[in-house]
Amino acid sequence: MADTQQIGMRVGNTLTNAVNYAAQRGIDITTDDGISELTTIAHVIVDLGDHLTNHMLAGKPAANDAVAQIKETFKGATESTSSGGALEVAGTQHGDLPDWLFSAAKKAGCTRVWDNRDRLADNPKRPWFKAADDTLSARGEPMAFWPPKG
Repeated sequence: MADTQQIGMRVGNTLTNAVNYAAQRGIDITTDDGISELTTIAHVIVDLGDHLTNHMLAGKPAANDAVAQIKETFKGATESTSSGGALEVAGTQHGDLPDWLFSAAKKAGCTRVWDNRDRLADNPKRPWFKAADDTLSARGEPMAFWPPKG
């Protein structure tokens, strides 16, 4: 997400939280005193958020290390890309999932697949991925996915 979008979301969330707090306290934000109090509340929320964020990140591994730890912890779990959304891999995942798989699985209504790429040398006609959920082909067999031709 772009920095400007993150800043916009944070400002919007802070303003919403400040207005909700002011409403709970019965502060009339249509007056100058109310706006002043609302501004103070918003600053306190931002300062508290910054303090908590800094506290939570203190002593944590670098961002790349954290991503590696998460991937290792959830090896073979949900992966996503900008082109397709979420897709779960049953069993062992053999490398990054190709972009074409996300769109093909979404089109078929499949949310979980087996990754067969480790066995392609034994049988090159084998599908690269096979549905691991209840998604069936027109023949009534689990849906199979090969890379697009050409």
